Amino acid sequence: MDFNLLESVIRVLQSSSPLKARKLIKLLNAYKATDDLEEKQELKRKIRNFVYVIFYSCLSKRCREELSTICCTINEECYRIERCADSWYVNEDGARRYQLEGEKFVETAFVPREYKKGYYLRDMNTADLSEAERKEKIREGNFYYTYAKDLGSISDLMDRKLEIVSYGYELKSPDVDRRFVELLMSCLKIRRLTDKELEENNVLKK
Repeated sequence: MDFNLLESVIRVLQSSSPLKARKLIKLLNAYKATDDLEEKQELKRKIRNFVYVIFYSCLSKRCREELSTICCTINEECYRIERCADSWYVNEDGARRYQLEGEKFVETAFVPREYKKGYYLRDMNTADLSEAERKEKIREGNFYYTYAKDLGSISDLMDRKLEIVSYGYELKSPDVDRRFVELLMSCLKIRRLTDKELEENNVLKK
């Protein structure tokens, strides 16, 4: 969540939807006023969820339902893998394995993911590697080949989500300002395709 952009969102809402603006101002003031870390995290979650509600309310019913279904399926499928795979965590930029060393968690393996390329193994050549590095490569290979099909399906959904929020979303009516929707996504720090990725795939943003 970008709190600087949240102020901009509130300014827009004060003209178009004063009730929503007041609710966000109340949550933001409470967030700024407290020093309790747990309360701060809870208020941050509430603010983020409310901004998401505003974002979804700008979209057409069809687009909203597709995006919601994709996000739910991604979360469910990632969680299913994480329950089975030892200490692995799956997200949009890759899968990582963490191990507790002393008092902190250390990344011990990484399988990256890119748009259209999906999850993939880095160079698997183990020559000239230390024993720890060789073990890391083995862990990455075991994880990838065990869950390759599932990771492929998840990555396809992530690609589709990126395409929707980058250029394929539909507004619920012509009265909705696309610039405001873009502001909401930036405020939420929703990952979107870069200009380079769009260019490589011959896509022009609206």
